[in-house]
Amino acid sequence: MVTGSTGLPAHLPAPPVVIVLASGRGERFIASGGGGSKLQALLGGKPVLQRTLEAVRASGLPWHLEDQGHEGMGDSIAAAVRATRHAGGWLILPGDLPLVRPETLRAVAAALVADVGPVSLWCAGDPTHPEFALCRAFGTVSLHRQAEGDLGERMMQALEGSPAPGGTLLVGTDCPSLGPGLLRQAAAALADHDAVAIPAEDGGYVLLGARRPAAELFAGVNWGSGLVMTQTRNRLHALGWNWSEPATLWDVDRPEDLDRLLATWPEAREALA
Repeated sequence: MVTGSTGLPAHLPAPPVVIVLASGRGERFIASGGGGSKLQALLGGKPVLQRTLEAVRASGLPWHLEDQGHEGMGDSIAAAVRATRHAGGWLILPGDLPLVRPETLRAVAAALVADVGPVSLWCAGDPTHPEFALCRAFGTVSLHRQAEGDLGERMMQALEGSPAPGGTLLVGTDCPSLGPGLLRQAAAALADHDAVAIPAEDGGYVLLGARRPAAELFAGVNWGSGLVMTQTRNRLHALGWNWSEPATLWDVDRPEDLDRLLATWPEAREALA
């Protein structure tokens, strides 16, 4: 078994350890005609497990590879938890998920560490697809299929489908600088504001929260442009809402943002190699 830690984001206190499960015998894979270990099968010239581990390393989260022989998955998880007993929590990741994205791991970890309420993941595609299995392993994360339509229609559906007494926060998975502290601050702002927003440096926003859904917030917005936050402020004014903007952050939308991401988390270069 191997335990590793990469360049941990400074904004993520007491992060969960990503436990990568690689103890399975791959009996169904072999029974279906596969030769040898499923985790060592080549995908695009690299073993499946290697691709999974590259994504985990690139996430910047601490990780543990559990690859000793165990009777079942429960035994593997128990052994890995014992080996990382001082962790701030655990994300259980099967080793045969080579398409998992580092930003997905970071976003879900940040939301869970912030502990501001239930976490819902709205998926483009079928939320029952095996690639989303890792999200179901996070415990209090519920998975939903995104609606058809533009970004505003999809966010409106998420607001309506994720009601909470104190309001709901909408975030994407492309803002590596959004951490638990700011999530808590945004959630607290809804105690005495109708809405909260964290603008992006490029004119959009990386977080929008509201105490109640309002379709007017998303109507007629030029999504993907530098006008999004300005137009959203205009709609908040028209609704007569008061709101908070606790910070401005950067997200990954343009080629130059990738350079900034790599400068912040050099480990991400492995995922792009």
